[in-house]
Amino acid sequence: MESGASARDAVESERSEVRLFGCKWFFVLPWLLVLGYAAVSVSQDYKQFRRLKGSEQAILSGIQSELSRVADQFQREVKLVDEQFRSEEEYATISGSVDKFASASRALRQSIENLVSIRFFPRSAAKLSEASDLLEQEEQLLDALVSTKLELLKTQNAIARLPAAVQFYRTRKDYYAGRLDLRNWLAAQKALAESETALNYLEDQISTLESSLDYLRQQSQRTKALLSSTANELQQALLAERAISYRDYLLARGQTFSLSDSLRRFFASEH
Repeated sequence: MESGASARDAVESERSEVRLFGCKWFFVLPWLLVLGYAAVSVSQDYKQFRRLKGSEQAILSGIQSELSRVADQFQREVKLVDEQFRSEEEYATISGSVDKFASASRALRQSIENLVSIRFFPRSAAKLSEASDLLEQEEQLLDALVSTKLELLKTQNAIARLPAAVQFYRTRKDYYAGRLDLRNWLAAQKALAESETALNYLEDQISTLESSLDYLRQQSQRTKALLSSTANELQQALLAERAISYRDYLLARGQTFSLSDSLRRFFASEH
């Protein structure tokens, strides 16, 4: 009988252990599921963070490089207009080069404007608006430089013909005066006065156009310096923000890991 009682006790002990083990898993398993879901959720969010951050960094780095290139090209275009645009016949060549630059600048501005949002590089993104405005200023300045230089060349060509005309009418006036030919003398006097007036006007125009060119050159140098500076500041901001960690990203969004949030998401997904 004692052996029978011992067997029953052993069986009952095993049953108690099984029930205890089942109760433990009943309470532990939901927590394991929740923690597992939270780990998967964080892992997926981190992967998305890395992917989006890498994509934004590549876009901004490309824009920064292009900004530096455009700033240098702008300086070369200004020098081209200033030094090689010396006759009206060269206008087609000069305008072709300038149009090519303007097209590249507009394409870069369009790329900047098409950026919907930058989440991981806010300081860098703040520089893009400044860069876009400076690019537009460069395009306008270069167009003004070309048109002003062309007008100056046309005026110089026009004024080059006037001294000969003035000298001609002075000679004719003296000739008719010597012959006492009043009618032709008056006509020569009128033509001489008109030529001298035109000459004085064109000389004033040349002075005005040269002053305008000097001003545009100064503005071009200033704008180029600002664009180069903006490109450098963008590069520095990129280097600084490249080190932003996932934790910094969460804190910037006002987020931290929350078990209650994970529980809500878990049970919401179950329904």
